[in-house]
Amino acid sequence: FTQVITIQDTTAPTWSTTAASLNATIECSDETAIAAAQAQFPIAADICDSDVTNIVKNAGQFVASEECPNAGTYTNTWTVTDACGNTSQVFTQVITVQDTTAPTWSTIAASLNATIECSDATAIAAAQAQFPVAADNCDNDVTNIIKTAGQFVASEECTNAGTYTNTWTVTDACGNTSEVFTQVITIQDTTAPQITTDATNLVVQCGIGMTGALEHWITSNGGAIATDNCSIVTWSNNFNTIGNDCSAAVTVIFTATDACNNSSPTTATFNVQDTTSPTWSTAANSLNQTMECNDATAIAVAQAQFPLAADNCDSDLTNIIKTAGQFVASSTCANAGTYTNTWTVTDACGNTSEEFTQVITIQDTTAPTWSTAANSLNQTMECNDATAIAVAQAQFPLAADNCDSDLTNIIKTAGQFVASSTCANAGTYTNTWTVTDACGNTSEVFTQVITIQDTTSPTWSTTATSLNATIECSDATAISAAQAQFPIAADNCDSDVTNIVKTAGQFVASSTCLNAGTYTNTWTVTDACGNTSEVFTQVITVQDTTAPTWLTAAASLNATIECSDATAIAVAQAQFPVAADNCDSDVTNIVKNANRFVASESCPNAGTYTNTWTVTDACNNTSEVFTQVITIQDTTAPIIDIQATNATVECDGNDNAEALSAWLASNGGASASDACSEVTWSNNFTVLSDLCGNTGSATVTFTATDNCGNPSTTSATFTIQDTLTPESTTEYDLKIQVTCSTIPEAPQLVFNDNCSGNVTPVFTQTQSETLDNMYTIIRTWIATDSCGNISQTYTQTIQVTVTSDVITLPSVQTSNNIDENISLDTLLPSGVIGGTWANVNNVGGFDPINNTFNPFEIAPGDYLFSYTINDGSCLVRYDVLIIVGQVNPCELIIIHNAFTPNGDNFNEWFQIENIEDFNCYPSNNVEIYNRWGVLVYETKNYDNNTRRFEGISEGRVTVNKSDELPTGTYFYVIQWTTTDGQTVTKDGYLYLTR
Repeated sequence: FTQVITIQDTTAPTWSTTAASLNATIECSDETAIAAAQAQFPIAADICDSDVTNIVKNAGQFVASEECPNAGTYTNTWTVTDACGNTSQVFTQVITVQDTTAPTWSTIAASLNATIECSDATAIAAAQAQFPVAADNCDNDVTNIIKTAGQFVASEECTNAGTYTNTWTVTDACGNTSEVFTQVITIQDTTAPQITTDATNLVVQCGIGMTGALEHWITSNGGAIATDNCSIVTWSNNFNTIGNDCSAAVTVIFTATDACNNSSPTTATFNVQDTTSPTWSTAANSLNQTMECNDATAIAVAQAQFPLAADNCDSDLTNIIKTAGQFVASSTCANAGTYTNTWTVTDACGNTSEEFTQVITIQDTTAPTWSTAANSLNQTMECNDATAIAVAQAQFPLAADNCDSDLTNIIKTAGQFVASSTCANAGTYTNTWTVTDACGNTSEVFTQVITIQDTTSPTWSTTATSLNATIECSDATAISAAQAQFPIAADNCDSDVTNIVKTAGQFVASSTCLNAGTYTNTWTVTDACGNTSEVFTQVITVQDTTAPTWLTAAASLNATIECSDATAIAVAQAQFPVAADNCDSDVTNIVKNANRFVASESCPNAGTYTNTWTVTDACNNTSEVFTQVITIQDTTAPIIDIQATNATVECDGNDNAEALSAWLASNGGASASDACSEVTWSNNFTVLSDLCGNTGSATVTFTATDNCGNPSTTSATFTIQDTLTPESTTEYDLKIQVTCSTIPEAPQLVFNDNCSGNVTPVFTQTQSETLDNMYTIIRTWIATDSCGNISQTYTQTIQVTVTSDVITLPSVQTSNNIDENISLDTLLPSGVIGGTWANVNNVGGFDPINNTFNPFEIAPGDYLFSYTINDGSCLVRYDVLIIVGQVNPCELIIIHNAFTPNGDNFNEWFQIENIEDFNCYPSNNVEIYNRWGVLVYETKNYDNNTRRFEGISEGRVTVNKSDELPTGTYFYVIQWTTTDGQTVTKDGYLYLTR
């Protein structure tokens, strides 16, 4: 007996290095990174050959990109062959060289910006001609700079001032475009106009205002003339209307201002006089009114009206004198007439106005109205209701007037009865009334219509449908009796309603049955006034309602047959039942409904055919359904044609399902056939334990089952083995370069095994000595499954560069009058230990034993303390700054940079908190300037009370003192002295809004 065990090695080496892990994408300028990528090498492993270092590299040439000559790829490949000549798959590395870095600007940002006077055309042209310079990491020629010249954008405040914004971009040979380089050329106008002719003095009428003064000044001797370097000059002045003084002399400042608010002043003296009388602001006749005599409120309101006056110089014209006129009655109506009132007014210089006249006209034009609502006396009643007619005729409307209290002179016109043309008992009475007040105003006509009618139709005493009947078609006596019946009628006014008219209906046969149908008879009756009753209807229904019956006994045609017996199924399907009817002698029109085959839920080959029949007589009476059920069954098991064969399979850890696949694949597997359906296979193969002690042989029974669950069996012996090692699918970096503070945690490698659910990985980590500020950490993983199969070794190499990390902790503020120990250890992050504290500034109060610092009586200042941890490889230092201050009893001065002097008693002045504490700040000075640098307010010893800025101009060189300053931005300068004699100056912007 001979056994030959053949050991072979047909497995090629595999690559431990993950596919594509050596690929890299590098900038074209990074030659070091390209060289490092080219120096990388994959690692190989073989199941039997422990030395597979004979890796052969095929270095690829650089292939430039079509779009970019600086970009492209190097493709390097490796193969390795084990001791038995098995060659690995090709390992490929692709090094992609790219150029994604855009050009940069050598010219410093904003260095080409310029600010130039609007009249300096040479400087503007020189600024526009400037150009920035660019550079690129790979492209030596980036002179293709593209300029976008911006249009002039005028300033909102000054049309001559504004900006030109020019931009440039540049693109390298690989299409990378630089950021935009921007140049802003600012054009300004800061030159004030030049006054060439001064203003002259004038005599003007009081109250003409600054507009009139300016017109006089311009027309007198040509006015003043000014020129500007860039724009047209506009004039303004501070001329105000003179008060109630009859004469005055005023010196006026005229200001020439260009388009950018640069200004120059000149002055003129105006002699003011007042010879003009006041005028009426209220339009003539605007107080005249016409109103009804009874409108006391409107009359009082009209009498209370007053005209308004204005004067060229006198702002107070309340001394208006009224002369009230008496009421003058109308000659035609005592309630109508007029009041005539007049007014005059005199100004402070004795000039008297013209007379203002008001005429109030009182009239009575309103006719009396009816208190009784229109149509409210109208009535409609039946012709025999004499009482209701008399009451309606006795009714009377009521009237009212706005001024006349006695309106009893109402005149009635009684109308005659007008009979209806269609009924002598029906018709109408129409009565009308009018009334006139003391001033001859006559009311509209009030009308009453009394309508007499007869609208009631006769009614039927016989109940509706009471004469209807349903009768079989053969019952002639009942049909005749029903035809002889008649309804009875009655009327509320007409005592004789025997003139009933019958309409006899013809027999209407049923569309579905000639012997069935209906007679429909109708009646109506009309009273003497033509009121016709509703139609009375009688329906006599003739019917045939008896359906045919079955002579064949129920269920006598049912049958049960095997699915393969086609002859028996055809015979059963050909059977037919027999019917009979009580009236129809021919009921052979039997209709069969052959239903489709309905498969059984548990067996698609078995099921039922259900056939049904019905029969209908001539009058559509349909019989009950006759049912036949043909039951198809399948009770025959499949026949196994080929028996199962034995097999050996690798354990897969997933119910070893491939054992069945191996059996089916060996020698064609087993096969079976069935008379009626396809065959499905099942087995009693149970999951073997993943533990190697339970692998081995098992006898499995395979069952061939048809669609109806009929089984046949065969068996085979299966041998289960586990020869495959565990593998890790976790991706991780094979080689890492880090610093002390960035050493990563060891990755958790997950191992999978074909069969064993119990894989035990072993992790080891070693560290080399520190050389040249570097050391190496080697991490390895290896796993063994429960059958003793050992995985390959997985390795991670970490090169650590030794660094010193300095961490700044939050600063601590304290005061030198506090006698307490600050624990420095409590300032460290949680878990930081093993270091030493250092007093960097060598300040007193430090306790190196207890690591505390006491700031009591230490000079104010900032003091640094450092905590250093040195573990032999890396240095970590924590710095904390302790700020020691001096106790100051004075509150800080706080400047608010906005206020709203609009009269709402909220935020009405410029608030400077605590400046009024003269014990802490003995003196101060506050100055406020407008945006042109003009001083508009100044004071000493500002106190937020009697001395405070409320938006009123008070500066030494202010154009108009006591004027409210406009909304806008202002500039403040504040100086104050401290108790130790120091002077503090603060300046900034202040926003005023109303």
